[in-house]
Amino acid sequence: MNKTPLSLIRAFVASVRKNGLANTLQYARTLAYDYFFDLRHGLDTFSWVARDALDATPADNDTASYQPTPVRPLRSLLQQLSLPRESVLVDFGCGKGRVLLVASEFAFREVRGLEYSPALCRVADRNCRRYFAQHSPDTHFQVLQSDAKNYPVREDETVFFLFNPFGAEILERVIENIQKSLADNPRRAWIVYLNPLHRDVINQVSDPAIELDYEFGGYRFAVFIYE
Repeated sequence: MNKTPLSLIRAFVASVRKNGLANTLQYARTLAYDYFFDLRHGLDTFSWVARDALDATPADNDTASYQPTPVRPLRSLLQQLSLPRESVLVDFGCGKGRVLLVASEFAFREVRGLEYSPALCRVADRNCRRYFAQHSPDTHFQVLQSDAKNYPVREDETVFFLFNPFGAEILERVIENIQKSLADNPRRAWIVYLNPLHRDVINQVSDPAIELDYEFGGYRFAVFIYE
């Protein structure tokens, strides 16, 4: 639905009352930057997609709506983490692929996006092809139509990204699969969890050596490191 100027003003006033002026302006700057990120590169990652508007959802229907990861907070986090070059990143619930695009700026060998919705997979693949053609990164990409809880974690995958894409039940299955892969093929690994509503699940079903918290631009990230 297109918003009228009056509805935008009302939303702004409501946000100021709820979150304060400084936080509202910070959020507005983030949205503006993300909008122009798409405009500059000819992409489609900005617009949200409600869960009931997706063309497919798993039988347990525990997935969240598509909401893009903000560009600048993600860049700040990846700069802070200084992950090993040639790592392989997996984004569970990649939506339109924005995390894959930003991650390609940080010397990953490959970025893989898992998404249940075929329509979002097509959009993500198109965005990646367009962005990678413009910037010729050394990073390879894959967009895979997959149910996250049944995805067989590969032995070369070391960085796992989640933007609260599903509820606790599916998250538990995903973390169990990651944990099994790490047990079968020991390696250092990172789980990066934006808006970590169910972080307790990760601690219940796995044993991270280090747990860190970051906040950039008002967005909270929990990072779990496995040795």
